[in-house]
Amino acid sequence: MDRTLRRSQFNYNAVAFTAHVMLLIQYLLFGWTFVLIALLIGFVIYNLTAGLYMHRVVVHQHFRFSLGWHRLFCRLFSMCNFGSLAMNCAIHLRHHRYPDQPGDPHSYYHLGLRCLLLKQWNRSSLPQSRHLRRFLSNPCIKHQHRNHMSYGIITALLFPSITVSAYWLINLLFVVVHWGPIYNSSEGRSTDCPILFPLMWGDEMHYRHHKYPAQKRLRHSDLLYIIGCVIEWQSGTGWEQFR
Repeated sequence: MDRTLRRSQFNYNAVAFTAHVMLLIQYLLFGWTFVLIALLIGFVIYNLTAGLYMHRVVVHQHFRFSLGWHRLFCRLFSMCNFGSLAMNCAIHLRHHRYPDQPGDPHSYYHLGLRCLLLKQWNRSSLPQSRHLRRFLSNPCIKHQHRNHMSYGIITALLFPSITVSAYWLINLLFVVVHWGPIYNSSEGRSTDCPILFPLMWGDEMHYRHHKYPAQKRLRHSDLLYIIGCVIEWQSGTGWEQFR
């Protein structure tokens, strides 16, 4: 593990820790009602950025958004303290290639729960450089790649609920949807958890997504699919992400 990787992991965890401290301070100053409303806003931002934008728009290209929506979601993604959007997208492609096998960056069976929570990936979990270059060819994503840490630090200090909500929801997703037994090498331990729809808005159908990654709608009440269709309709012809 090289210095760059260690430094990025330290920064990620330092910002997350700072956000938890700042949220506690906000609770002491403003009370539970303020904190709960703030966490609810963070919950919505998480689902729209990680569940819809990163996962369905950028990685799997289920929807085409206008340039303005791309710019907005890139900034919101940075506020969640997820780091580089390009790196996350390339890592997700590796997850689909090696589901619950050695090298899967989302599997706590191989990484261990502590390493997953703290994002302490090793070299075997890093994405292929060609995938990373492909995502960085998008100018919005390239700008986010260079500036995400500034947004993350400011958000942790001023709007810590966004960082805290994103931290726990992404880890809940990684842990819960990998509880199932291994079906086969292409789906790994991925499982559908319909009961978590109020939290994940459609992304809880993990097994179905791995079995049919090109399928846009994962269930009848797939809220992320509905929102994606609305934004795509509002975008008109959209903006082609990768030429």
